[in-house]
Amino acid sequence: MADYDVTQYRDSVRGWNEDPKKYLNRYYTIHYYVETKQTQENKPKVGNIYVRQSPNKICVLGFAPDHPIYKYDPLTSRITVRPCTDVLGKKVKPSTVVCEVDIDGHIYQLQARMGGVLKDLNPRLVKEPQLLWEHGMDEGYVAIILPQFEATEKQLAQFITSEAYDSHRAQSQS
Repeated sequence: MADYDVTQYRDSVRGWNEDPKKYLNRYYTIHYYVETKQTQENKPKVGNIYVRQSPNKICVLGFAPDHPIYKYDPLTSRITVRPCTDVLGKKVKPSTVVCEVDIDGHIYQLQARMGGVLKDLNPRLVKEPQLLWEHGMDEGYVAIILPQFEATEKQLAQFITSEAYDSHRAQSQS
């Protein structure tokens, strides 16, 4: 007979069904890349991204909550997601484009923002682009990268913490 009592874990999992970030925050650390350069006219646009890093250092990339794609209504916009499958399984650099999203003729790129190997591109986004809006922090992820460096401080040197990102968002909204 096991000494396992599920009641002792209820508080730690409370709310997981309502807020997937609660589950993810238990197992992943989240970092944000805040875009500092201005996008030139007639060039694909970039924006802030998030990276969820698991304990084994694998990184899950997606569009940050303040990314410009979220100003569009997915119900009324024409959306095409184009994962860059030509780099799948290959080494990527921070500037490597891993996905493009075309919304009503406006093209947004998600760049790797780290060195490593592109292990996966979310295949569901092609047929279900609304996942970016409905589940952007979990099922609507864009890519998975195995980073080049083992040391977190090196592989995520250009990223900021979740707390710093929240502060950045509060300042830019005021």
